[in-house]
Amino acid sequence: MKNDILITKPGGLIISEALAIGMCMILAEPLPGQERANANFLARKGAAFKGETTEKVELVLKSLVENPGAIDEMKTKARGLGHPNSSALIAKIILEDLTQDI
Repeated sequence: MKNDILITKPGGLIISEALAIGMCMILAEPLPGQERANANFLARKGAAFKGETTEKVELVLKSLVENPGAIDEMKTKARGLGHPNSSALIAKIILEDLTQDI
């Protein structure tokens, strides 16, 4: 099964996972603070649409379904922002730093 659009709250973990795989996102009803900042950043970068209300989510979803090219463009932008192996890279850097003193 192919997934083209993720509709989600814009929490940090789900956003980082979606970016890592290049997923087109509609960010639904972000809470004030970090969720709103995540949604605003990704919308500015063209990697997601904000859906502050259920009605807005429906409008954006309908628009995307009618325009597959927009989905592909958003996926490309998401992949450009994602870091698929970031945890492994961080662990490697820490391990190298720790073993330098041995």
